[in-house]
Formats: sequence, C-alpha cells, structure tokens
Amino acid sequence: IRADGLEYESWGNDHFSIVEGRPLSAEVRCERMIRIARGNEWQTRVQTESVMTSTATHFHVTNQLEAFEGEVRVFAKNWTFSVPRDLV
Repeated sequence: IRADGLEYESWGNDHFSIVEGRPLSAEVRCERMIRIARGNEWQTRVQTESVMTSTATHFHVTNQLEAFEGEVRVFAKNWTFSVPRDLV
C-alpha cells in the first residue's frame, strides 16, 4: 500500500509439461493477475490465462481474459489462433 492509499498486487505462474518421447505433447500454460485498488472505494482486477500447444505443422494458442470491478465481472474475452511452425 502506497502512502496515498493505492494498492497494487500482481501474480504470475507458468507451467510447462511434456511427455517423454512425445514431443508434440508439449504444453505451456501462463496465468497472470493484476489487482489495483484504493481501500473499499474501488477495487479492480484483471486475470488472464494463455495455453500454447502444437502439432507437427502449427502452434495453437488459446487466451482467456477477464476484468472485474469488485467481485463483478465486467468484461470477458476468449480467443484462439494458430501460427505455422515454419521449420521450427
């Protein structure tokens, strides 16, 4: 908490997994949260989760984003996309 009462908190976690002998089973999952508040006057929070997997030809990414005022979710978006591996 800063002298002016502003509160800031951030958190992140990255998880990597792969099954031995199965390179296409590789997955990375990234989670992030940022909270900004000023006492009970107002509180905001943004959370995101992204997952990336692959096939022999493409990387596949899925994202989820949520924004909150207090405990009320005020925005949410999910999207996916794929990118060619191009010799990777």
